[in-house]
Amino acid sequence: MRLICCIVFFALSISSFGQTAPEENDFVFEANLPNEIRDFYDQEKIRTNYIIRKDLNPFYLRGDLDGDKKMDCALGITEKKSGKKGILIYHTGTKRHFILGAGKRFSNGGDNFDWMNAWSVTDEWRKAGAPSTSGETSHVEKLESASALIYWTRDGYKWDQQGD
Repeated sequence: MRLICCIVFFALSISSFGQTAPEENDFVFEANLPNEIRDFYDQEKIRTNYIIRKDLNPFYLRGDLDGDKKMDCALGITEKKSGKKGILIYHTGTKRHFILGAGKRFSNGGDNFDWMNAWSVTDEWRKAGAPSTSGETSHVEKLESASALIYWTRDGYKWDQQGD
């Protein structure tokens, strides 16, 4: 009996080693955000409706997404109310933001980007034949399946399906 108690105690001790409380994880994610997106995310209207996606690596991207020569940010988010996933894009030059997915329908991506498990900033549109854009593009994908380019035009963000 004593041996069984020792084994159970040891197993429980090992299984919780290195785990952090959820609020500590939130701090780590938020502390690693660039200042401009952290300041924007800290606004009550954003923080009360969306949380940062912790299942997406990297959880944010930086690039000149609107072509104004200033670094913009894209943040993986989840809408609190519905649990739907998406992207929050913040243009640092104009202080405007755009939500794609996360409960808001966006082209073929739909209103829930739960399928997206990889993303990056790229200039692939130059090679892929997507319409011209002055900024960099976001490449979103479900690994070994479908992908798309998200790019800025004067009319807003557009979607260019790359493959299924």
